[in-house]
Formats: sequence, C-alpha cells, structure tokens
Amino acid sequence: MSRERAANEIDEVELEKIVAAIVRLAEPEKLILFGSAARGEMTPDSDLDFLVIKRGVHRRHLAREIRKSLGLRFYPIDILVVHPEDVEHYGDSPFLVYRAALEEGRVVHDAG
Repeated sequence: MSRERAANEIDEVELEKIVAAIVRLAEPEKLILFGSAARGEMTPDSDLDFLVIKRGVHRRHLAREIRKSLGLRFYPIDILVVHPEDVEHYGDSPFLVYRAALEEGRVVHDAG
C-alpha cells in the first residue's frame, strides 16, 4: 500500500477499509480512532491507534486476532481492546490512555 497521503491526514478510503475489517471481525460496541490520526497530525512514521470497546472478550486475544487479520496491508496499527466497564471506571484517569482516546478520539463505529 502506498503511504502517500495529504500532509497530516489519513486517507479516508483506507480508514473505511480498516474500520470495516475490524468491525467485521470484532463486532465492537464502539470503535475509536485516537492519537495523531484523530488529531490530523500524522507523519510518515505514524501508526493508527484504535480503542476497541467490546464486552465479554479476552482483550489480548482479540487484539492479536485483529492485528493478524489486517496483516501488513494497511498502516501500522495499535489495537487496544477494553471492556465498557473499564472505560466507565477508568475513563477519567490521567494515567491510562482511555482518557486521551475519549477526549481526542474520533468514533468511527458505534453499534449502539
């Protein structure tokens, strides 16, 4: 895949493909893009950061399955799978990434 894109922004068509692939596999309650891509501050070395909110799953296992299914076809991707209860309880913590994801993130899928 070509990494050419407008300065600081992700290609929306590629983002839609990535989101569709994650949603198809994980069926999340909510999917949030956060980090430099959500802020419009991407560089050629940036990755895509996703917060996958899903109840009743083994978090690391699902994150690994998502990464494996996407392979190297897209941008480098970081996947963080969390339960909704974790977001509810720890979403305001300045010590966890949940807060930044919720404050600056862009909801790219909401099943609710």
